[in-house]
Amino acid sequence: MCDNSVEGYEIIHQIRHNSTTSLNIEQKDISNEAAKAIAAELKINLALKSLSITRSISDQGVKAIAEALKVNSTVTSLNIASNSISDEAAKAIGEALKINTTLTSLNIAHSSISEEGTKAIAEALKINSTLTNLDGTGCEISEEGCKAFAQALKVNSTLTSLNTALNGISEGGKAMGEVLEINSALTSLNMSYSSISPEDAKALARGLKMNLTLTTLAIGTHTITKELVQAVEEALKINTTLRSLFVDTYSSTLSDEFAALKEMLRMNARLTTTSIKYMIHGD
Repeated sequence: MCDNSVEGYEIIHQIRHNSTTSLNIEQKDISNEAAKAIAAELKINLALKSLSITRSISDQGVKAIAEALKVNSTVTSLNIASNSISDEAAKAIGEALKINTTLTSLNIAHSSISEEGTKAIAEALKINSTLTNLDGTGCEISEEGCKAFAQALKVNSTLTSLNTALNGISEGGKAMGEVLEINSALTSLNMSYSSISPEDAKALARGLKMNLTLTTLAIGTHTITKELVQAVEEALKINTTLRSLFVDTYSSTLSDEFAALKEMLRMNARLTTTSIKYMIHGD
C-alpha cells in the first residue's frame, strides 16, 4: 500500500495483526486508497465484530466498506455516520444489505443521502433478514424517501428499531402510520424533530390502535390540535404495548391542546416514560 496517511496505515495494521473485536475511528483524514485497503482487510478479517468509522472517509471510502460487507461474515455493527454518502455509495450499501447475513446494526446518521440513495437502501430492507437496528438521523431523507422506507417495513420482519429523526418528512408520517397497522417487528420508531402535519400524526395514532409490538414512539409535529389530542387518547385506550411516547411540537403558542396532551400522557397508567416538548424553530 502506497498511502501517505500514517493513521490509515496504523488502522490497517491493527485490523491485520490484532484480534480486536471492536474498532472506533473518528475524525481521521483517511484517503480513498487507505479506505480501500481497510475494506480489503475486512474481507478476510475473522475477529472484528464492531466497526465505527465516522467523519473520516469520502463516498468512495464508504462504497469500499460497503463492498467488503458482501464478503465479511463477522461484523455485526457498522457505524459510518457523518461521512459523505453519494448515490453510488448508498446503492453499494443497499446491495451489501441484500447479501450480508450477519450485520444487525447500521448507523448512517448525519450523512446527506439523496432520494435515490434512500430508495436503494429501503429496497434492500425488503430482502435483508438480519438487520435489527437502522439509524438514519439527520440524513435529509425526503418525503418520498420516508415512503420508500414505509413500503419496505410492510415486508421486512426483522428490523426492530428505526430512527428517522431530524429529517424533512411531512406526509411520510401517514405512510408510517400505515406501517404500524401491519408491521409486527418494530419496537422503536423515532420520528422526532420532524415536521409531520397534525393529520399525519393522527394517522400514526390510528396505527397504534392496530399495532401490538411497538413499545417506543417519538414524533415531531407542526402543531398540536384538539383532534390530535383526541386521536392519541383514543389510540392509547386500545393499544396495550406502548410504554414510551415522546412528542415535540413547533407550535407558535403554548395552546390549551398542548397542556391537555401533556396531562393526558402524565395520567396514562400504561406509559412509563413520556415527554411533550415545545420547541422554537432552530432549537
